[in-house]
Amino acid sequence: MNIYRSESARQTLTDWCRQRLDGWDVEHTREVLDTALGPTHVVVAGQAEPTVVILPGTNFNAATSTAIAGRSAARHRTVVVDLPGQPGLSAAQRPECDRLRRYGSWVDELLPLLADAQVVLLGHSLGAAVALAATPTDRIAGLLLIDPAGFIRARLTGRLLASTLPWILRPNARTSERMLRYMSAPGHAPSRELIDWLTIIIRCAHTSVAPGPMPAELIHRWQSTPRVVATGEHDRFFPPDHLRGPVRDRLDSDTVVLAGAGHLTPQEHPDDVVALLAGLARNRG
Repeated sequence: MNIYRSESARQTLTDWCRQRLDGWDVEHTREVLDTALGPTHVVVAGQAEPTVVILPGTNFNAATSTAIAGRSAARHRTVVVDLPGQPGLSAAQRPECDRLRRYGSWVDELLPLLADAQVVLLGHSLGAAVALAATPTDRIAGLLLIDPAGFIRARLTGRLLASTLPWILRPNARTSERMLRYMSAPGHAPSRELIDWLTIIIRCAHTSVAPGPMPAELIHRWQSTPRVVATGEHDRFFPPDHLRGPVRDRLDSDTVVLAGAGHLTPQEHPDDVVALLAGLARNRG
């Protein structure tokens, strides 16, 4: 399935991403890699090992992840990957069948192309489920899952519908801001860039929903890998009280609750995420 409403819509969206990266004040390189899921766009910044590979969540990509990428790059070589089938600079085709399995195989294929040594995988929301779908190997030194999909179903509420439907039916700055405020912690003001981005997404692309719970045996495979699961105190999609039990049962891990964060922790609290990364990097191997 091509996610864009038209070729001109795709051009509008990709132009926004390129302009955003062109204006990023962190030295970086960009590359498009050939993969089984099509052309995959990656942004690389920083130098120090280990390499951190960031897999963004639904509707997010490297261009919208500069806050977390810049802070990570100050400490580590950092690679941000645009997921094929999500709005951004990678392939426009979304996997139709066995989506998470195919994404997992794609990560397995991608990692040797991104680094010669060990990496730490950082997955946010959908990106966390994609990371869990990959194959645990010695190449992966640590796993950091932020506001993760894959353990429980995203919580559907009346407030979510009241925010989502106007955004879909009347995409503009006001409805995009309302959607972002639902996704963010109380009192957090969404940036103008993210408001513009959400408006472009819904006008130009067909958005997707979060994956449901993954089979427990897939998650169990990661129990011998150093790992951290963290979620925002105010995450309305995967609330901490709902997430703790499944994370403990399937991954044998506690859930770190990040005070003052919602579902968009990498955008709202990038320093907290980098602090968790630092702990995994110190303990690798």
